[in-house]
Amino acid sequence: EKSADDKKTKGEIAELDDSCPICGGNVFETYNSETYRRCFGCGSLERTRTMVKLLDDNIPLDFSKIKVLHISPIKSEYIFFRNKGADTVTLDIRPERRTDILADICNMPEVASDSFDMVLANCALNHVYDDEKALSEIKRVLHPGGIALLWVLDSGTFKTVVDEDPTGWYGKENYDKYKIGTFRHYGEVDFTEQLRRYFPEVRCFEKYDAVTDSSCKWYCCLKK
Repeated sequence: EKSADDKKTKGEIAELDDSCPICGGNVFETYNSETYRRCFGCGSLERTRTMVKLLDDNIPLDFSKIKVLHISPIKSEYIFFRNKGADTVTLDIRPERRTDILADICNMPEVASDSFDMVLANCALNHVYDDEKALSEIKRVLHPGGIALLWVLDSGTFKTVVDEDPTGWYGKENYDKYKIGTFRHYGEVDFTEQLRRYFPEVRCFEKYDAVTDSSCKWYCCLKK
């Protein structure tokens, strides 16, 4: 992630040997980096592609039988769940995202308790003003036995680091209108301990993305 003032390097396109597990395409573009990382076909990034590997390798689910709350959705994730036949409900606080539910995940009375089998929050918790309330709400709307699947921007250390200026990425307008910003970067130890205050079982999976020759850590949290 770079600040809003940095030049966003994107648009350079190349065919690679590896293909996207979501759409099957092998054309990728640079995006906020000199690395070819975003799928030109569906827009997937490494965090989305590793989510697919995680679900295929470690969390086998019959998606035709589960209901998913998809927080702050992106195109590639939407395509993945559609192709799997999952009953997916999208949610965001920004009206321009045109999601099924318009709500603040720190306080979402619009969503009934115990109503979803999975909550996906991919790169969302860093950007909410109160992550404790967000985690409490995510737990509330899950069925007993449901899972929260989370990916977050990390601090590069075991400790969570609070960002001094939350407006750097989304800008002051989104901060003022929706309280959206970059508030923190998570450390693995701190974040795991935080998650265990809400979920009795927390597992961290590190999955490899062949396109970028990098890995992403995903947190799978079980509600009992």
